[in-house]
Amino acid sequence: MGTSEQQANPLSATASAQKKTPSTLMRRLTIVFLGISLLICAWILTALYTEVLQGPRGLAYMVLLLPAATAFYCTLAIVQWFASGKWLRTGIGVVKWIGTLAFPVVLVITVESMVPQRMTHILQSELALIIEHIEKSRLRTGIAPESLNGRLPYNSRMQITNLAYAAKAGRYLLKIKVPSIDLDGAVMFYDPDAKTWLLFHNDSYARYQELAGQDNPGLTPGTFINIRRYLEIEAAAGTVASYRRSRKTPHWEKRQ
Repeated sequence: MGTSEQQANPLSATASAQKKTPSTLMRRLTIVFLGISLLICAWILTALYTEVLQGPRGLAYMVLLLPAATAFYCTLAIVQWFASGKWLRTGIGVVKWIGTLAFPVVLVITVESMVPQRMTHILQSELALIIEHIEKSRLRTGIAPESLNGRLPYNSRMQITNLAYAAKAGRYLLKIKVPSIDLDGAVMFYDPDAKTWLLFHNDSYARYQELAGQDNPGLTPGTFINIRRYLEIEAAAGTVASYRRSRKTPHWEKRQ
């Protein structure tokens, strides 16, 4: 009967088709936007993970915000399509709009909290041979080598190209400048006694230097302790020299 009515009234059938077309188009566009947003997010997150030592992360996070918000919105929109019940659909709609604003921020905070662990892992793996060389020298002669000049093998895909080293008697310091979320950067250094890498931001170090006479110059306890430890090791190790990795031969060269 419905078919005969539509045949009898072609204008009604056309209007019905026009009502369905935008909904189908919107659903297709939502799926396309979701796919593109997920690909962009995956690309940025992969780059942040694999190239964590290659420059400030602030710009990458800014680019990440829009596709992350779009992916969250489209995902909840698809879930909302299959939800049954007015209240459930309304609840999903509320979460969709709130989450679209909150999810990208939470994602950036989560990724940034994982960055120090990732940088530590890279330093541990890529500088393990240098630390082993230094420790063997300490065991054999009782002193750390004065220089890193020498043929120390390294992986051809090694991310670290510059580092600093100081040694005096049995004490030594290894440190590397690493990127931060802003342009100021940070420092990671090796504590030979604890056999671990520690981190502090350059802004925190500058504030410590300005208010060094205070017991705690407005820094978090962890940052304060790391800076104090760094200065202690630096004082014991002596003058810090910068080194760069040669592209021609597998060794580190002291910068003039």
